[in-house]
Amino acid sequence: MSSSAALPSPSLTGPPIAALSLNCMLFAVLTIQIYSYEVKFPRDRIALKIFVWLVYIMDLTQIVLLHMFCWDVWVTGLAIQGNAPTPQPDTGAHTMMTAIISAMIQGFFAWRVYVLKRDSLIVRITAATIVLLAFTQCISCVCGVSSYYVAGKKASSVALEIELAVFTQIWMIGAVVCDLLIAVSMTWILISYNRASKVKRTRTLVKSLILRSVETGTVTFAFTMVNLILFWIMPQNYIYMVFDRTLSKLYSNALFLSLNARECGADVSTTNWVSDSTPDTTGSVSLDRSRIRFRSDTDEVIHIARHTVTDTENQFDDCQLSNKETLSSV
Repeated sequence: MSSSAALPSPSLTGPPIAALSLNCMLFAVLTIQIYSYEVKFPRDRIALKIFVWLVYIMDLTQIVLLHMFCWDVWVTGLAIQGNAPTPQPDTGAHTMMTAIISAMIQGFFAWRVYVLKRDSLIVRITAATIVLLAFTQCISCVCGVSSYYVAGKKASSVALEIELAVFTQIWMIGAVVCDLLIAVSMTWILISYNRASKVKRTRTLVKSLILRSVETGTVTFAFTMVNLILFWIMPQNYIYMVFDRTLSKLYSNALFLSLNARECGADVSTTNWVSDSTPDTTGSVSLDRSRIRFRSDTDEVIHIARHTVTDTENQFDDCQLSNKETLSSV
């Protein structure tokens, strides 16, 4: 009986299993995505390539740190001393890297929001707010983790725990608000493009992009929100780590999913979008005068021109796609 009573709580030893499994699966997907990215876009700008590879290497480092944490939980017991959470240096390093990765990717999406509708004052303010929130949540996380380790054994005092918890709350709340802003702004911009377009196929494309933006934004927002709630109500166990340790992989996969979707002009969220559709005098659409031109993050301009047409039923012929080099870049 005494030996069973001394066993650590399942709420301490169980969640790391789920966290490690989810991380490994998402990292496998991430590896496939970066391979696909290199195959599809070998001529992307060097700055973007450095950015995506830096994100990938940081995620790989996190996988190593998470295995070290699980070793401390299941083998050495250092992470659950006294049947209570006892974070080790690898835990803090993983947490800081999560904040840094999320801030990098949030900043990237802020740039995309700005590029899509830079002539709008509201969009410029929104993009600046996203960057500010990303920077704030990142700094709060780094300061909180650093303060915890500087405090050492004193970190177990109630007063200091409350003080350090403020940093964590700022980090998580900032991340939640930032994710929400990105999802809402991207959806709003795409909806405005959808309303402005007169071409049926374009509207169908933009609707699919709206759905994709909502899906990815909802997943990251939901995981961050659940992580925040669990950390608030149950800081005495590791249940929140199922979500906390998975966040960076979700952000990274959302980044690569968006980048890879640029193939054949499938993703307008990395583009400058110009539509000059003109209806003819009979009420049908003259597709030789309806063109969509957009510029991707690569140094390519893609022109989509739909030819033939005008009849009263607005039927379309095939669309011709051509890629041309350009000297300008976003």
